[in-house]
Amino acid sequence: KEYVKSLFAKYNVECDLDAYPADLPPSTISLIEIVKAVSWKPDILLLDEVTATLHHNEVELLFKNLKELAAAGTAIVFVTHRMGEIYRVASRAVILRNGESVADVDRIVYHMTGKMPEPMQNQTVCAVKGSSDAALYVEGLSIEGVIKDVSMCVNNGEIIGLGGLEGQGQSQFLRALYGVIPYSSGQILIGGRKVKYTNPADAVK
Repeated sequence: KEYVKSLFAKYNVECDLDAYPADLPPSTISLIEIVKAVSWKPDILLLDEVTATLHHNEVELLFKNLKELAAAGTAIVFVTHRMGEIYRVASRAVILRNGESVADVDRIVYHMTGKMPEPMQNQTVCAVKGSSDAALYVEGLSIEGVIKDVSMCVNNGEIIGLGGLEGQGQSQFLRALYGVIPYSSGQILIGGRKVKYTNPADAVK
């Protein structure tokens, strides 16, 4: 209980430990879900649009804590459609459009929308480079009718931004990684070891 209290304080979760979730505001529920995931002390942390219901000050604190987790060696995949968040928190970025990952991810806006934006200064993101000994390595992952041939590499201590307009397959991609939905082809390696989870409980282990 004291450990939970310390995490609540770290993430500024203001609620009674005995409160019912139904009585809590959406932002507090989101923070509790984040704290729950962090409490497992995972090697790889997957976050899907977690800032959607958070207030500005809560987002600021979350980013601070994510950077601390990354500095301690946690590999983080952070899904968002908010451009500013990608530039602020991500070490690298993977962009999905029409269910496929696209190249030249330094040209983020173009690859998300298909339209060339106005020139921007000092906003470059490294291209994804695969490695079989990375914390998380995904190669050619496909889900029939949803995503096609998506690859991604996450090294220890990195925060990878996974971006795209709503409905481009980001959420399904993450769910496939931890066994919620099956994928038709491709492979997933964690620490160089090939895995294929059939349910989230196996992934948490």
